[in-house]
This record gives sequence, C-alpha cells and structure tokens, in this order.
Amino acid sequence: IPFTLDVDAPRVQVRRDGARVSIKAVDDVADDAELRVRYAFDQGAFSPWEPYHDAILVPIKGSKITVEVSDGEENIATVSQPLRGKIDTTGQAASEGCGCAVPGQNNSPSLPLGAFGVAGVLALLRSRRRRLQEVAAGMTVLAISGSWAGCSCSEETKVEEQPTGGSGGAAGQPTTNPCNPDDGCTQLKPGLVGSYTSAAAAPDGTLWVAGYNEADVDEGYPYGDLVVGKFNTETGAVDWKTVDGTDPDEEVDPTLFDAEGWRGGKSEAGPDVGLWTSLVVGEDGNPSVAYYDVTNGALKYASWNGESWSSHTVQQKAKGAQVGRYAKMNLVKGKPVIAFMFHEAGQGGAAISGVRVARATSATPGTTSDWAVEDVFVNAQTPCRATFCEGSNKCNLTTGKCEAVVDGCSSCGSGEACFAGANGAGCQPIASNSTPEAYPNATGLYVAASLNAAKSDIGVAFYDRLRGNLYVARKSGNTWDVKIADGQTGTDPGVDNGDVGIGAALTIDDKDDWHLAYINGLDETLRYLLLKGGIVADGQQSEVVDYGGPPGSNEPSADKNLVGDDSSIQIADNKIFIAYQNATAGKLRVAVKPLGGGSWARTEVKQDGKFAGFFSQQVATGEGRKLINFWRTGGAKVEGNVTVLDAP
Repeated sequence: IPFTLDVDAPRVQVRRDGARVSIKAVDDVADDAELRVRYAFDQGAFSPWEPYHDAILVPIKGSKITVEVSDGEENIATVSQPLRGKIDTTGQAASEGCGCAVPGQNNSPSLPLGAFGVAGVLALLRSRRRRLQEVAAGMTVLAISGSWAGCSCSEETKVEEQPTGGSGGAAGQPTTNPCNPDDGCTQLKPGLVGSYTSAAAAPDGTLWVAGYNEADVDEGYPYGDLVVGKFNTETGAVDWKTVDGTDPDEEVDPTLFDAEGWRGGKSEAGPDVGLWTSLVVGEDGNPSVAYYDVTNGALKYASWNGESWSSHTVQQKAKGAQVGRYAKMNLVKGKPVIAFMFHEAGQGGAAISGVRVARATSATPGTTSDWAVEDVFVNAQTPCRATFCEGSNKCNLTTGKCEAVVDGCSSCGSGEACFAGANGAGCQPIASNSTPEAYPNATGLYVAASLNAAKSDIGVAFYDRLRGNLYVARKSGNTWDVKIADGQTGTDPGVDNGDVGIGAALTIDDKDDWHLAYINGLDETLRYLLLKGGIVADGQQSEVVDYGGPPGSNEPSADKNLVGDDSSIQIADNKIFIAYQNATAGKLRVAVKPLGGGSWARTEVKQDGKFAGFFSQQVATGEGRKLINFWRTGGAKVEGNVTVLDAP
C-alpha cells in the first residue's frame, strides 16, 4: 500500500549571484514539482507562493532576504540570510559577492527513525524476499543520502590546506579572520554521528571506532561523512574526526564558519560516504577502514599512517551499480581482505548480484590497482533495477528484466508501461528510480566474514533475499565452495521453505567451527547455527536464541518484540556471546551460552532515554571486553552517537 511519510522540511540554499539571489531547494521525499517558494527582503511582506523550479534568481531589493520553501506535506523551511557586499544596481556580478547556503528551520517536528515506531518500519522493510517492491516512496532509514547546505564566501580570506585527519578532515585552515560566535560565526556540530559502527582494538589496547556522520538534523546540515576516532577513556566518548565526505573544492569563510572546528567549517554535504564501515587495526597500531560510497555506488578504503588519513576507491562499476554494501574487512597475513555485496546490470535485461572479495596486494594499498577482486557467488537472475535499463527500456517488475516499451496498450496507469507479451501488448508495473531500496531485492545482503582457524583466509556468510536462504562460502583451491546453510532443502532450486539469514553474523573459532547468528524472518526469532569444521551437514538444525519476549523468557510470548538486528557474535572464556538489538524497544540485548552446550541466558543493557542497540560490536581490549552500539534520541533535540560499555 503506497503511503507518504514525510516529517522533514526541505533544505534550502541561498547564494548571491551578482545583483541577484539564487534559491535552490531539495527535499528527501517531495519532487521539485511539489515544492512552493516565497521570499521577502528586510522587513517587507512576502511575495506570493509560487511553484519552485531549479535555480530561482531574485533581484536584490534589500540587505537581508528571508526565503520559505514548502513541500507537499506543508513542512516549511525558513532561511534568513544577510547579503554582504555592495548591491550592484548595474546588474553585473559584484566582485565582493558572497554566496551562502543556510539550513532551514523546520516548522514541523523532525523525528529520527526510532522516535516514530521503528518496530513497524522494520516489520515492513527488513524482510521479505517476496516483497518485490519496498513500502513507502521516499522513506529514509538512518542514512541521509547527501545533499547540500552551507556557506562559501569572502574573497578576503586566504585558505590553506589543513592536514587530513583533523576535526575537519581535508578542510580549510584560515590565516585571517578567525571565527567569532559573538559576530554570528557558526561552529558546526557533529549531530548524528557514528552509525554503521565498526570497532577494533590496537595492540596497546586503544579502541578505534569508525562510523557514519549522518547529519546535524537540528541545524539542517546533511553531512554524509566517514568518521573515525579513538575512544577516550577519560571522557567516555569517541573523539571523532572526519576522514572522508567533505568537498575538497569547498572554500570556507572563517568569519561565517569555524574553520578550526568540526569538518574544518565545511558546511556543504560533499559526497555521501561512510556506510557499512569495517575497521581493522594492524600490528603497527594504525587503523584502516572499508566503507560504502553511496554517491558513486563504490567500495572505498581509508588508512591512517600515524600522521594523516588517505582514501581511494577499491572497486566501482558502471553508473547505477552498487558495489560495496555490507563491507567486512579482515587482515590476512597483514594484508586487507574485504568481502562485500555487488548489484549491477547483467545480461538479457536481468541484473546480477552476489558477493565479491577484494584482496590487497600489499599491507598498505594506496590505489585501485593495489587490489585483486574475485567473485564468491553470482546470481545471474537477479531482478532488474530502473537504473540498470539502457535507453528507453523500462524495468518490468513482472518479468524482472529491462525490456523495450511498445505501442498497443490503450492506457497504462501511473507506475506502469506497455510491454509485448505472449498474448499481445499489455500494461505491466515498472520499477522507478525513486523506489526506496534500503534492502535490495537481490542476493548477497548482510555479508559476514571471519578469519579461519589457520588465519590463512576468510570464511563468508550472506543472505539471499530472493529465496530466503543463508549461504556460507569458503575458499577451496582457486574456487569458492558455496553452500546453503539454512533455508531451502534439496538441490537447486529445491524446496523454498524458509526466510533465514537476515542480519547474519559469523565468527570462526580456533577449531575451525563456524558460529552463526541470524534472524528467521518468518517467526522473527534470533537463531544460532553451529557448523562443525565449517561443514554443512544434512538435517542440521538451528536453535532459537531469543523468541522476542521479555529478556528472561526462553519461549514464545504474546509480548512480541522484533529481535536480532545488527547482531555480532564472539567466542570468549569458553562461552558464546551474541549482541543484538531489540528493535521494537530500542534496546541492546546480549545472549550468552556455554561453548559446547547449555541454554541461552539473555540480558537487556540499560541505556536511559536512548533508542539504542544499533550496529552492536564486541571487542576485546586491554581493559576487558567492550560492548559498543549506536543510539538515537528524538523530541525537541535530535541526537545520536556511539556508547562504549563494559560487556556483561
């Protein structure tokens, strides 16, 4: 059932263009045709509401402009911007013109995902393989896909390069006019920082954490950055630094933005990067991170050499392809190895999807050529996506292929096109570019990877959303041996009798036994599966870790919660530890069982006032096992960050 969920106002950019002001707006849900705009100068009356179009140019008639932009749901963004410099009445560009983009103030409440009922959203979105079309148009889950806002002006200030790895990454360092908040200079704040969390400990016990800096929702800055930091044991917080995501060409006016503060004062979004981070730390104590570049649909890699960060693309395919989701990185003999999902155009109008592994040819890769990429598993019959179709072809949801549109249909409804068929031309539903895809209808979701017992390679697990199967894969010679660990029975195509593998997590112990945690999407239970020696045995059964009832319950309950998302699994002290989210209540849970037998004991970690449990991590440090998760809050102030706790 299509519906609209839109509580956020548009984002507005106001720039001076000589004797005129340029107005641009973007909304995460509404199309440009649904937006309306009006403006006023100084204390004057507003102009009438008018339809928005790209790059509205308004003649300057005062020293300050106020702009309002409304979307189809009557969320209104308001921007007030002083116009610096002399007003040029000749119509020529003023040499001292300043172009500034200022975030709007949302006149309706802005709520994070958890604040308006995350359970219902997850129940609709995260499964099932039979859902060929996602729910609401325009729904954003955690990640804001990067747009722009901010200011870049003043020819009076020279901007020099700031060393990467500082609070602003590669932002600008001013030589004059330092930021003075009393004069209206803005000091950017991190906002929602640290989602898509990954963490690892250095040999000296230092805990490094990587994540995604989503946005400063309260102030209207959509960042979309990769951030990394050390956990500060004195403050109990991660000292975040922006690593990737700022625009290297953006100049910062230090009288308007603090160029020595967060993001180096860079307020424009830049490329949207930093989802699905995977951080490892080498023997030298230096961290590196694999992560997904949303803007380019690419897998990226960033590394710290002790003084600065550098980053590069590992793999990128044709436009529209998505390469790098669910990235998981391990060090094999000191060299980075990354397992990740791919989803791209295939042959005959179909798409292909699956899992790949990228192996660095050195311990310190610096360019794309330093990686060798191999396919682990390829599904050549993946349904099409609109962005994979060439020319005027459309993605026919009935056949799952990009096909030519033909004449012969009297009239097709919205979201349909006319295709040739065995019984003549007919209207069929089509995929659109705006269809949300938080969970691709493909193979290779929830990639998990772990070093084998010999530390000579990795084992991989992943979920096939098309058939609802959990796969495991291990390298055998020069090929990958891929098996269905849980789901359908019999040989391919077999009996399609399940939906298992959502939120897969994997660890391989020193006996080469594989321990897997994942969700059964049909009964919404968290499951555990042991593969002795990594071998899939006939008749092997998973066991229920959590039915979704109260933490102390070990049986089905009428008080049902969605449990198991963002799980991590670890073997320590001869016990199996699984950390995961209770997505209904926004709580972090931990289940523990003796290695080799016994029952599961479950506890819920208390984090007052926070919708928590996202992207759980378990890390052994010099100070014991640590439990890490991301949290969000809503209401009058929208916040989000990472908490590091002592593991139970």
